[in-house]
Amino acid sequence: MPGSRGNATAPHETPVWVDALVAEQAEVLASIIGLHRLPFIEITYAGPTEIVGQRIIEAEANAEQVRIHLSGSWEGPSRDGRQQIIGNLAHELAHVWQYALGTPTEPLLFHEGFAEAIAIDVLERCGAACDVDAVQLLEVQRTACADAMFEGVILAQTSRLAVYGCGTILARHTAANADTTPQAVYLRFAETGRTKSDFLDISRQRAGSTFANSAFTFLHNDHRLGQPRRVMGLLRQAKL
Repeated sequence: MPGSRGNATAPHETPVWVDALVAEQAEVLASIIGLHRLPFIEITYAGPTEIVGQRIIEAEANAEQVRIHLSGSWEGPSRDGRQQIIGNLAHELAHVWQYALGTPTEPLLFHEGFAEAIAIDVLERCGAACDVDAVQLLEVQRTACADAMFEGVILAQTSRLAVYGCGTILARHTAANADTTPQAVYLRFAETGRTKSDFLDISRQRAGSTFANSAFTFLHNDHRLGQPRRVMGLLRQAKL
């Protein structure tokens, strides 16, 4: 169950409002994602950092557990802090769902990109029950992907900007062109060898050859001179 009080390894008690928020939202999010049971959620808090107002979340997940480690200014609740925790929780629960389908072997861009795309989709469907600005979360990933494009070919990068940002955009636009959810696309992907080629094959089957060709171009071309926002728009329209 959520919470870390009584954990001797935690240098500080988890703020009460964080424990309560995670306990409330985990059930809601897990239900929307379709988890058969809630994993164990461990929260630890390292206390404030030297930078006033800084909030840091580090998290990981597997088929049975989610670990969330906080540091920084989490002492009191705020709308931004609430959104940060719920958005992160949705992402980690999406990973739990991925693991339930078998050990993920796909490249990080697809693993993290689909998890974030699923999380954003789930938060959109959750609506007022979660009260998170999913549009803002998507914009964060758009900005990250745009920054990654200025660094060169997306598929050649391992940065967080490319893996999370461009991975999210690719997963979301694939689902939109397939007229389905990112979860449905990943479910089909998990039935394959989970390679880049498998992803492109599924894109062709579900979203059409024109989109699959655009996805290939998105991953392999150098877009530094191509206006990143325009590139993402053309991918969405299957015109890249």
